[in-house]
Amino acid sequence: MASHKTIDTEVLTIGQFALGFLTQDRSVSLPKKIHDMLQNVLTKRGGDALRYREAIVLKVPVKDPTSKNTERHQVIRNRSYAIFNILCLYAFMDTKNIKCLFQHYYETRHDPSARDFSMLHQQQQSQYLAYFCFGIDMAQIAKIEHRLLDVKFDLFTQKLPSPFNENSEGDLSPLLIKVSEAIDWTSYRVLYQQAEDCFEQKDFCRAKSLLTQLDQQALITLPVVDSLRRKISRIEDESQEAFDYLQNLLN
Repeated sequence: MASHKTIDTEVLTIGQFALGFLTQDRSVSLPKKIHDMLQNVLTKRGGDALRYREAIVLKVPVKDPTSKNTERHQVIRNRSYAIFNILCLYAFMDTKNIKCLFQHYYETRHDPSARDFSMLHQQQQSQYLAYFCFGIDMAQIAKIEHRLLDVKFDLFTQKLPSPFNENSEGDLSPLLIKVSEAIDWTSYRVLYQQAEDCFEQKDFCRAKSLLTQLDQQALITLPVVDSLRRKISRIEDESQEAFDYLQNLLN
């Protein structure tokens, strides 16, 4: 009689891994929108057609030790970065396209030359406002595409670059703000445009004041705000250096 191979699993749940990738603040709960998206991608709907799931979670759920009436799918050992990668893609893709991308990756695991991730660039017009507010640009998406096409990269055990910050590959914290229903991103964009106009007019004091308002509105400093603030700081530093140089000459 053939022996059944036991697959080693992680202790943490899908949601616990996700929350750990998003924040170290233990007072924060995983937003329902993100929870539901992860369950959709990894456990619900699609049946046996979505074969990529077998590389991330066990097919048969087990009883949740924290609740008598619920079950949960266990994460396979060393596959938690797949959850990180789902969160990366969710920053600029809808759930359906994330599932299509993972399935395509899984189906081409033995023939990487057949891979085509052009779906990364085929987003809805409604996404562009979020792109702008969160500093997600085509260069960041191209970096993700390049990583996916790298034959040495494994989507299930290695991390994709964060779409939010080119200087911090592991930072996904802005996603918590992006899924918030409390922020009017249209007005956020208008306020930022005012700050940018002040910058062009060299009214740096007013521009910095508007950027502070944006920080208060979004609760964290988003990349687009940080970028403009650094531009202002750089010009002010250069002006101060020129002034100091002139003062030294006069003295």
